[in-house]
Amino acid sequence: MRSTAVSQPRKAHSVEIIDKRLRDCELAGADNVDVMELVGLYDELARVERKWREKSEASPRTGPRARPPANPQHMNARFERVTRLIEAAAAAPEREWLERIAAALHSRTPLPT
Repeated sequence: MRSTAVSQPRKAHSVEIIDKRLRDCELAGADNVDVMELVGLYDELARVERKWREKSEASPRTGPRARPPANPQHMNARFERVTRLIEAAAAAPEREWLERIAAALHSRTPLPT
């Protein structure tokens, strides 16, 4: 038997996962964070931002299944958090290549608020 209830929009779990990974890294401390975890966090956050920008430039979806728009202040705060983590990890001499990612984060244009 099929349900006649209207399905709810699927939540965007990527942002929830990013937030959890950021918290885990912050709790672990700069000396205990895996460098590849930071690179992966930056990559995933940049992907989410790219998708957000594409959706905000396109015509907005309407209707019962439309997701609410992302909060640009929250997105910018996530980038600030990952920037601090990468800069702390880049202080170690064997992690000099992280400075390139930190430079890319600093040159990023924040989302309009």
